[in-house]
Amino acid sequence: MLTRDGLLAFVHYEPDDKTSPFVDNFLSVIERALPSYQRRRSSRPEGGYFDLNIMGELTELPAFENVGRVSFIFSEPIDWETFKNRALSFTIIQKAIHIKGEAEVLSELLNAFELHRNSNGMVRMPYEAEVITARRK
Repeated sequence: MLTRDGLLAFVHYEPDDKTSPFVDNFLSVIERALPSYQRRRSSRPEGGYFDLNIMGELTELPAFENVGRVSFIFSEPIDWETFKNRALSFTIIQKAIHIKGEAEVLSELLNAFELHRNSNGMVRMPYEAEVITARRK
């Protein structure tokens, strides 16, 4: 998003496996399906992975100044359907499905969910969110 006064803001988030055994299990499903997958790397639709460093790239661009970053953890309770639908929206999960098949990947995701759900059928899904800002010179 770029405002009229030149403020540019990016919002990026990813599941936080550092504080959540559930998220760790979720990402392990991907790692088992795609041995070349590395956590905290972004997936290219055409194949491969890359490090996403928006702050570093903005800092190097002469058109921007006052580059800054704030990050925080937010968490929400989600049920199986919500988790399944979010997981299926991840490009990396679609790659895992292509390799292992939808039934197997969904079975592993359900196992991870069931292992960590509470008595109300919910798990806490934490994300690390980062907001990167810069101002056009």
